Amino acid sequence: MSGSPTKRINMSDVARAANVSRPTVSLVLGGNYSTAHISQETRERVLKAASDLGYRRNALAQAVKTGRSFTLGFVSLGVWTEYETLWLLGALDEAEANGYTIKRYRLYNNPGDAQTIERIIEQQLDGMIAADDSRSWATDIVNRQFAAYNIPLVWLDPQKPLHSGVRICPDHEGGSFAAIQHLATLGHRSVAFVGGIQGVGTGVPRLAGFERAAREMGLKTHTRWTDWGLANFDIEDLMSQPDAPTAILCQSDPLALGTIQLLFRSGRRVPQDVSVVGYGDLANMAMMSPPLTTLHVPYTEMGRTAVERLLGLIQSPDTASLDEEIVFPSPLVVRESTLAPTQAAL
Repeated sequence: MSGSPTKRINMSDVARAANVSRPTVSLVLGGNYSTAHISQETRERVLKAASDLGYRRNALAQAVKTGRSFTLGFVSLGVWTEYETLWLLGALDEAEANGYTIKRYRLYNNPGDAQTIERIIEQQLDGMIAADDSRSWATDIVNRQFAAYNIPLVWLDPQKPLHSGVRICPDHEGGSFAAIQHLATLGHRSVAFVGGIQGVGTGVPRLAGFERAAREMGLKTHTRWTDWGLANFDIEDLMSQPDAPTAILCQSDPLALGTIQLLFRSGRRVPQDVSVVGYGDLANMAMMSPPLTTLHVPYTEMGRTAVERLLGLIQSPDTASLDEEIVFPSPLVVRESTLAPTQAAL
């Protein structure tokens, strides 16, 4: 026979145990003790009583009282990737530190996405973070629908032009410029850019930075697009060109690793014959063979900042329509996949 159900502890129980009024307990547990001039001793007594009794906040009652759910949404518009995981980890850390939880959603770039967006709206979340991989058709719908229901929204690295709202991005173009500057300093005079899909996503600003740097430094250039598949990348065609590149900048770290693999298979060594630079500084890049020189994108910090700015929008709804872009530097991390070109390669 099962025992009696455990009694739910409420604020009145905590107040009796701490010998204070219920409003005092509400102020302390709600984090508003400083404005009410509640002493440190009283605050500690209330917190100890709550802990000893096993008090848990009634989230539903709190939502009814404040008009907030203390829940944020994180929606991914496209394929889930490692960098989106890092964004989410940063967002979770910042949300938890501020007493919020996060629900994760994913759009699949199909008609079912409209129902997912409707469900998000129905759940009355306090705000949303949207991560856009540039291949989703839903960007405009998300912007329009959330604005219509006054849901605060922060974008992580949107790849389509947005002219309002808060946008948090890495310095794609500046990172590429720094990579080519590094290669030129080593003595490379012919460089290549290897990207995913032409005209789409981060490949656009990263190619722009590559081209601007090469132009300013008087370097010869080559460009190849892989559609994110190594089977579509003819390394021999690239390396047999007149003024073949002695260094390659890739749009992403995984693409850089694949390029290194193709170079090895073709009998070329990295970095002795060809230098390779990645983009992202994802997990274990320092443990590759050779350790990968790459551009570091602070994905986790971007996730934290997204929540920080979103909470600001929630606290000040009149700022929800502002036009703001926060750009994080993408510094170069030099490891062992880049080297000065040999005389034979020049």
